[in-house]
Amino acid sequence: MKAWLAGALALMISGCAEGWVYEKGLAYDSYADRAAMSGHAHATIAAAEEGRAADWRSARGMGKVIPIAQAYTDGGGRTCRLLRQEITWKSVTRSREAEACRLRDGTWIVTDRPAEG
Repeated sequence: MKAWLAGALALMISGCAEGWVYEKGLAYDSYADRAAMSGHAHATIAAAEEGRAADWRSARGMGKVIPIAQAYTDGGGRTCRLLRQEITWKSVTRSREAEACRLRDGTWIVTDRPAEG
């Protein structure tokens, strides 16, 4: 359980650091909403682990995370999955494609989808 919580924190931090904040008033405000932040993190980890879509909802927004590829092993030996993260805030929906990879300690790190090589 501790690894899962650490994964949620790593996910939230990487999501903010990797540009999930699209515009002031949309995702910026959603991260001030702890229920939205928690729901988004839980849905992303669930979709990465289970390979099926996961929805979340808070009083101020909603979203879903959809796996867009089968799990694979990257060059570093990590289990990874490509995901599409969606957030609807004030009737505006934004999405991004991301890569979720499980670290050796069981936490997940989520970054923008890598460029096709």
